[in-house]
Amino acid sequence: MMNRDGCLATVVDTEVYNLTLQNSYQFSLDAVASLEESGTGLEFNATQSCRVTSSVTTLQVLDNNIYYLPGVPYHGRLKLSSATGMPLKNAEVFLTVYHRSKMQTETYLTDDTGVASFTLDTSPWKDSDKVSLQPCQVDI
Repeated sequence: MMNRDGCLATVVDTEVYNLTLQNSYQFSLDAVASLEESGTGLEFNATQSCRVTSSVTTLQVLDNNIYYLPGVPYHGRLKLSSATGMPLKNAEVFLTVYHRSKMQTETYLTDDTGVASFTLDTSPWKDSDKVSLQPCQVDI
């Protein structure tokens, strides 16, 4: 039932869809409204769509070079975007470097385009060393 201003609000129970953060999901919720004017029989129809996703943000590694040269700085970029793809500026992102049995985490700040640039010192890395990089973000 509409209120006196002609507005209607409703709550959609999403529990039946089992929307938990452990499940990765993405779909759209479509609302369809039909209104018939009393007395004239004039009918109005409207449809609106809302995207629903488990992804709040996306952190992407740009320029992902899988090779490094010991002693030569390793450069890279991380891009942080919202669920709608908009860049998130001035946000903290983290990059953890795993080398041998050590781990080191650095914090970077994204620029106006949602990109954080980083440079890693490779001088302690040797030719046969396995080095892993793991980017992560804080909850926004």
